[in-house]
Amino acid sequence: MRAQRITERQFEHLVGATVHEMRNVLTPLKASVTTLARQLDGAVLDPSPFRRHVTKAQGRLDFLERLLEDLRSFSQPIPTHHRRERLRALIVEAVAMAQDALAAGGRNGRRVKIEIDAAEAVTVEVARHHILVAIANVVKNAVEAYATGPKALERGMVWVRAHVVGDESVEIVVEDQGMGISVEDLEELRQFTPGKTTKRNQGTGFGMPIARRNIQAHGGELSITSEEGLGTTVTMMLPLDQERRGQP
Repeated sequence: MRAQRITERQFEHLVGATVHEMRNVLTPLKASVTTLARQLDGAVLDPSPFRRHVTKAQGRLDFLERLLEDLRSFSQPIPTHHRRERLRALIVEAVAMAQDALAAGGRNGRRVKIEIDAAEAVTVEVARHHILVAIANVVKNAVEAYATGPKALERGMVWVRAHVVGDESVEIVVEDQGMGISVEDLEELRQFTPGKTTKRNQGTGFGMPIARRNIQAHGGELSITSEEGLGTTVTMMLPLDQERRGQP
């Protein structure tokens, strides 16, 4: 019964957070559409405010689309069937996914250089897509740590390093030297509550919870350290491929 109550509370919070975010988008979107309709009914159409309202409406629709896609991703079951994958190849593909997502949002992620340090020989047994999404979400967050506005990024560096730890684990570390996170926001972020975000009016609040959920489903863990003004480090631990365990 206790586990059921916890699950019910988590579900209620997830639904509540999602509805709240959707209302935050739909209310101003409705206002913009109403204004556009009034302008169309007018005898003279002023193109400047009309274009401004169209741009706002497009941005809110884009956010709503991202929110629904993240909600779908968070609610998907994690496949129990895993296959062996080369970790470096996964990281390279995840970085490309993060850069594509940034570009789709109107940001030039190429301004931030991403350096990958991972041995070719290291393999893991994973559900490929879900680990790709986890790494891509973390890398995207690291790049966005250099944001100077809704679309703009300053130049910077992100390091993605992977190495074997002991006999049974592999560690993936994503580090940036961007804006960092305040103590209060970091404490909230470490709750990994879906729908909660420290990115004011930008993030959906699902990126890190999805990443952690996908990593934990593989028997791993995700942790975050950060200092405001100095940068953030996210560490993802995954079990090593069984055939590699115990090898030097």
